[in-house]
Amino acid sequence: GEGTSPNSKESESSHTFEALACIMWQVLPALESLVNGIASLWKPSVCQAMLANWQLVLVPAELLLLADPSHRSDATDCGHAQVTEVSMWLRQTREACYEVMAQLSHIGGNMRYFEHLHSNPSIVISLLGQWQHMENRHVRLMLRNGLLP
Repeated sequence: GEGTSPNSKESESSHTFEALACIMWQVLPALESLVNGIASLWKPSVCQAMLANWQLVLVPAELLLLADPSHRSDATDCGHAQVTEVSMWLRQTREACYEVMAQLSHIGGNMRYFEHLHSNPSIVISLLGQWQHMENRHVRLMLRNGLLP
């Protein structure tokens, strides 16, 4: 019949695999740099240098819900709309980084992803080095999907 032969499907799969592997090795160092940059905000020297009203960007969103379970996010969560906006961007960016790591783990088993993490522990340190400032759901996401083969 018309279409592709089994050999061409294997070849296509092989090319897809090679492309994904190439992308993964490009993405991981950039992801590590981004996570390190974001994590540096929680260093004591950086926190102390922030104005008090800007320090609220570092508070996990979960704490707002713990204090008031009926709380719904709004523009004044961090006291000022601009601070809240930065806080939301920071949370969303961190979340995206963790989600990328989790997604890479799903496709990366055959591409030596976990071996790469083992031989490059700095990536894991970047992701979990500031665990005490991570939201619980991010810790769970990383442990369940991003780090366990």
